[in-house]
This record gives sequence, C-alpha cells and structure tokens, in this order.
Amino acid sequence: MNILYTLYGLPTVLSNAGVGFNVSGSTAKLTLSIIDWPFHSSATAFTLQVALITSPPVISIIRTPGNGVTSFTLQHPPLTTTIQMLDYAVVDGVNTPISSDIRGTATLIMRFPVFNHSLQYDPSFSVVFSGGEGSSGGDNLQLLALLSLLILPILMVLAVVAAALVVWTRRFFGSHSKPAGCVNYRPEL
Repeated sequence: MNILYTLYGLPTVLSNAGVGFNVSGSTAKLTLSIIDWPFHSSATAFTLQVALITSPPVISIIRTPGNGVTSFTLQHPPLTTTIQMLDYAVVDGVNTPISSDIRGTATLIMRFPVFNHSLQYDPSFSVVFSGGEGSSGGDNLQLLALLSLLILPILMVLAVVAAALVVWTRRFFGSHSKPAGCVNYRPEL
C-alpha cells in the first residue's frame, strides 16, 4: 500500500480516473495506491473506513453530489473541513465507479470493487478557518490548519529515523567496543 500526501497552497485543476476536479488552496491531497493485494475470498467489495477525529466536534455535514465528485462539508466552528471524494477509482487499470459516504459524524466509508492487481484512489481534504472578508491573517491561518494535518506523519517519520539511529549506534559501537588484538583470558565459571 502506498499513500502519497501532497499539499496545495494555490488552487489548481487535477484529473484522476477520468474525472477533472478543482482543488482549492489549503488542501491536503491523498493518493491511495494498493498493488498486489491478496484477496482470499469471493467478496464483491472492499470497504475502507477512516475515522474522522475533529476538535471541535462536527455539528453538521452537507453532502453535495457533483459531476464525478461528491463533496462533504463538515462544519465544526470555527473550522470548515471539505472532503472531496471522487466517484471513480482506477481499478486494474480501468476507471470504475465507487461509492463513499459518512456514517454519523465520525466515519468516512469508501467502497471499492474487489481488484485483481491494483487500485488507485484520489480523495482530497481541505481545512478552512471561517471568517469574514476583512479578517486579518486568513491565508496564514489556512496554511497553519493545513500544516497541522502534517504533524502525525512527520512525527511517525522522526520516530522511525530515531529508532534506526539507535539500532545503528548500538550495533556500530557494540561491535567496536573492544580494542583490536585484545583477548579475554578470564576463565569461565
């Protein structure tokens, strides 16, 4: 499984699975790719559930179907989070319809058909602070909200690097702790 995380500071137009869509500034774009997944059953669908943990909690969700894209607008003042879910994924190289929904206010559900070799899916998330036109620092607040989405992946990478450094240090210094040519003549008890 490969998850690509891309940040967009400026609005742009993207295309995936035959669907063109707009991406606003302050958007974290995820691309989910699964290759050679070993399905061991005769299931007809693959369901992926993502917990939506927000603070403050979501008080309302607006579902807006569009031309190949379904948008979910989550209101949790002073934030508004928009999740754009493509209605298509690339399944075994073919653009294939999929479904997505939000259960309650806390679980994003994505249903994909079972695939033989590969699946690529491209949802996007954007976080926008609510405020009037005259609010100062709005662009900076949007960027800070977007950067806050990166904290967990960055901490995970730092933890892996730190663990690798500790293992390497122990192996390197553990094998070089005795001076060359020294022999231990202490009898075994």
